[in-house]
Amino acid sequence: MSDGTSRRAFLAGLGGASVAGLAGCTGGGSGEEPTATPEEVEEARQLGGETLRSYFPIRLYEPDTDNRVAEVHYHEDFSHWHFVAFEVPLDGYRPVEARVYNADDEVIPLGEDEQFHLEITRTEDTPADMLEVEVLGSTLNFHGTSTGRGKLLFHLSNDEERVWTTPPLTTVVGNPPEE
Repeated sequence: MSDGTSRRAFLAGLGGASVAGLAGCTGGGSGEEPTATPEEVEEARQLGGETLRSYFPIRLYEPDTDNRVAEVHYHEDFSHWHFVAFEVPLDGYRPVEARVYNADDEVIPLGEDEQFHLEITRTEDTPADMLEVEVLGSTLNFHGTSTGRGKLLFHLSNDEERVWTTPPLTTVVGNPPEE
């Protein structure tokens, strides 16, 4: 590293690796993490007879495919979404299939006639007229009604009780100005 360019490149790479490490998103790239033993399962993942998977417990897919469009990366202290921002066309629809996984890597059935169902809500700073969401079991149909940027929360409910909530999913409708 005799010149400034090499030193800057080294420091930039070191800084990027530090940020990834702080985010807790360094791994072998397989997207899979080992499951915990029952004694290690924290209470937040134990839901009415089911235990959520310790890694990527909820994923959104293009309908009838295995093409992921977003997923929650679970950490005990904090969680976040990958593949964001979630884009919805203005005056158009974007259907996705939600899959919630238990600790045995099985998809938990979702719907009004099942033990669990999903609810989608906006955060307080998300415009109420930005989009509409229709939930039909595991199918979520997003309809962009006005250009904007906001955040959505996905609530896993058991009967009327919300038992688990995702971190906010950044959502964009149309082409809003950059913030």
